[in-house]
Amino acid sequence: MVNQYERAYRSWQVLNEFAASSRCVTYGQLANRIGIHHRPVRYVLDLIQNYCLEERLPPLTLLAVNQVSGLPGDGFVAWDVSNIEEG
Repeated sequence: MVNQYERAYRSWQVLNEFAASSRCVTYGQLANRIGIHHRPVRYVLDLIQNYCLEERLPPLTLLAVNQVSGLPGDGFVAWDVSNIEEG
């Protein structure tokens, strides 16, 4: 059985690393760093996004972006995507 919480824990570390250097990470890069295919990354990011919202933390998942558009995907709801700089 897949443990999305364990994947979220590993992703949290990667996202914090990118946050510390003020850089974005693509879904593919994030997936590669935690050893999974890029498609299920959305489930991991959903867990992290919900945790950040519940705990009133900065929108860490804002850093995970689409390789082509450079923007978070449609599932990102923690911040106004038209104001990414502030996020």
